[in-house]
Amino acid sequence: MVLCRQVSVVLVLVCALLTAGWPAAAQVVVRPAKIEARVEDGSALPPIEVTNRGQAPVRVVVYTGLGGHDLDGSPVYRDDAWARSESSRILRPAEDELYVAPGTTVPLLATVRVPEGFAGGLYPVIFLELHPDGTQDAGSVRAVGRVAVVTLLSVGDAAPDMQAETVLVRPGQDAGTLEVAVRVRNDGDVHAVAGGSVTISDGSGVAVAKIPLGAATVLPGHARELVAHWIPHAAALGPYVATVHLEEPSPLPPIQVAFMLEPAPAIAGAGGNRW
Repeated sequence: MVLCRQVSVVLVLVCALLTAGWPAAAQVVVRPAKIEARVEDGSALPPIEVTNRGQAPVRVVVYTGLGGHDLDGSPVYRDDAWARSESSRILRPAEDELYVAPGTTVPLLATVRVPEGFAGGLYPVIFLELHPDGTQDAGSVRAVGRVAVVTLLSVGDAAPDMQAETVLVRPGQDAGTLEVAVRVRNDGDVHAVAGGSVTISDGSGVAVAKIPLGAATVLPGHARELVAHWIPHAAALGPYVATVHLEEPSPLPPIQVAFMLEPAPAIAGAGGNRW
């Protein structure tokens, strides 16, 4: 039995744009863009629907790779020979190629293969390479688009192990804002959503603001930076303390970092505070 949550959004990632002629394939819509499921050996994933809204047929080449993310959460994909080999042991698409005629939708099925005795998270990626006109001509260079469908698969009773590594207070990207950035690492065996809040207190210990810490999924063996944004009052000068409360996936002891809000330097045209 598969219990799953599907994110049904259109995600067409153009990973390789070689030359003009892409618009025919650009009309291809793939959904869902992400599949999160609790699986066991032999589980079938929900079908991935490939819809051709263009005026020409499209040939879709299917293969698998491995996925991860960097510190800011941007996806990191591996489709080298090793990644393809390892991922093919875990996830087996029913088809290596699909032919999608104009105005039609074709389902793509895949089966999960769980290594014996394994418990934890599996993170294969299904790549769909889009070839316009449904043909392959070795004598010409054509535009090739690629869609990545991410899978977050949980097996057994494995648990995450979230730890806060560092806390940093820094200027925000927008003028007059301040960011409290928390680097969180998952040393467990399965992915989880990390999140919480930040309390800002003044020098006397009085809380002046409580702001959410942006929640994010952290894969096992990976780290992510969670950020809370605060807009202090223009007159908010002096010492402050940011107390970070990590509440998801399970509460951790609070972490505190002290910082100082100082007047802006006396420069013509300058305004706001300097952190």
